[in-house]
Amino acid sequence: MKRVLRPAVLPSLILFIGLAFTLFVSYKTQKWIRLTEQSRFETAITHTTLLVEKRLESNVQLVRSLGGLFLASDKVTRDDFKQFLSAYNLAEKFLGIQAMGFGPLVPLEQKRTFERTADFDHYFIFPATAKTAVPVYYLEPFNRHNQRALGFDMASESVRNTAMERALKRKDIALSSRIELLQNESERDGFLIYLPVFNDANVHQGYVYAALNTKRLFDGIMQDRYIPVDFKLHDSASHDKGALLYDSNPNLTSARLSRCVSLPVYGHAWIMCFKTDRVLDFGDGIYLPWVQLFFGSLLTFAMSAWVYALLHTQRRALTMADKMTFTIQDQLRIIDKNVIISSTDTRGIITEVSQAFCDVSGYTKEELIDKDHLIVRHPDTPSSTYETMWNTILQGEIWEGELKNRRKNGSAYWVHAIITPKTNSAGEITGYTSVRQNITDRKRAEELSITDQLTGLYNRLKLDEMFKTYLHVSQRHDTDFSIIILDIDRFKNVNDTHGHQVGDTILQEFAKILQENVRSEDVLGRWGGEEFMILAPQSGLEAAQNLAEKLRTKVENFSFSTIVRATCSFGISTYHKGDDEKSMVSRADDALYRAKTNGRNRVEVEEIQSAATKLTSL
Repeated sequence: MKRVLRPAVLPSLILFIGLAFTLFVSYKTQKWIRLTEQSRFETAITHTTLLVEKRLESNVQLVRSLGGLFLASDKVTRDDFKQFLSAYNLAEKFLGIQAMGFGPLVPLEQKRTFERTADFDHYFIFPATAKTAVPVYYLEPFNRHNQRALGFDMASESVRNTAMERALKRKDIALSSRIELLQNESERDGFLIYLPVFNDANVHQGYVYAALNTKRLFDGIMQDRYIPVDFKLHDSASHDKGALLYDSNPNLTSARLSRCVSLPVYGHAWIMCFKTDRVLDFGDGIYLPWVQLFFGSLLTFAMSAWVYALLHTQRRALTMADKMTFTIQDQLRIIDKNVIISSTDTRGIITEVSQAFCDVSGYTKEELIDKDHLIVRHPDTPSSTYETMWNTILQGEIWEGELKNRRKNGSAYWVHAIITPKTNSAGEITGYTSVRQNITDRKRAEELSITDQLTGLYNRLKLDEMFKTYLHVSQRHDTDFSIIILDIDRFKNVNDTHGHQVGDTILQEFAKILQENVRSEDVLGRWGGEEFMILAPQSGLEAAQNLAEKLRTKVENFSFSTIVRATCSFGISTYHKGDDEKSMVSRADDALYRAKTNGRNRVEVEEIQSAATKLTSL
């Protein structure tokens, strides 16, 4: 007579193990969701911060250019001022700028004389104060909104005066704290960029400045974001309402993730506070850990109760034993059909495989048995991976990792593998067992996350990652590295005339031309809109220029399926000691702008000049 366990022993053991396993799986799932969200949130913070810095830097450079106009001329007239700024097309290219102006220093005793001799009728300085004034004098665009500020003494207002004093002390750019712009009755939150102006004798003459509306400046940035996060911008660490410069989503008051970072800006400091409800596109899947916990617990209790019933009596236990024998055999068949398992001898020769292994690889069991396991090795998998794997299992340890395998028909698939050594009673290794999980879909999803869906090229997020990697290599080993920024000439006209579907087709064909003509070591991606970027490692300026010229010719001679002909313009910069991503992109952007200005369908390279030479050339 067979001995039967007491009914409570085995069910209790199943209950304990089942609940422990369920809790472990739920915890791991919750941790993965939390870590993935946090990682994407941090990526979004970095990306958005860079966009803010880039948008601010373009406006700072514009103010510097305006300061250069005053440095290069003994006297700048109102017409000179207007003509200089008209070339920059402020309304289209600098959306955040409310106005750009010049305020001269006017001593108290010269105020009335200055008002009488001003270039404007009925010009007067307000409000009246008993000190040197810095009135708004030259102002563009000279529209009815900006004319409200004409004659306003900026030195009479403490925030503006503090910013001007800081700029004078620095003899460089300085930003103001939050102000209310005089020109606009709505959307008045903004700040000012000041730059002191000196004559040839180094005597202070006044200030050039830009007034920026923060809503217009930063709303455009939110259109470029890849991960859905919002942010608030404060001009001090107090976070009070009076210091709030911008809030991309005022309705979001309770966020799942939030973090504040400090952003130094030309003698001032901004605080960027990021917030989001969710950055992982997981839908209702965020509740998966709780679903796992509920159903896992339910299944565990059900199984415990079931086993308890089986063991309640000897007769039922013996009867169930026969059933369990059949059930185990059935489970082994299920395992054979669904679990990718293989066994090898100590040389890696296959001795056993499951049907699931055959299904995923495309080989039959007869084709696999007695063959080296390398039969499914994909050439993309580096030899170092297999060296590490063999070093591990030869020491009797378990190796775990991801492998890219190749099917019989040549196609690729990805698996997560756990390889365990098999030992005999003497502890000697007799072979190895590998259990694999097909992760091809997950790998494909990872690939989609770094791919631009329209063109199939790398997206901006991946370009930023590769840019940092290549730049680090050049900085560390002092090797050549160049970047090329290019875009399609007059692409906006194509969209406006033929529609966005035609525009999308042109972008796809354009991307294909680039992809077929860059080098295998180059990295190509969509920088944004109709702009593309090429990262060219081990390439100096001349090599990058030759590549760009080759691409320009290919595009110029290509017959597009919709508009027949299109051209593109190129800007190139190369790595110099001390460079970072921002400085290289800035020079390439400048070169691209010159290519556009000089007639388009051109390749222009960076210009490296000292600050003094730049100002003189202006």
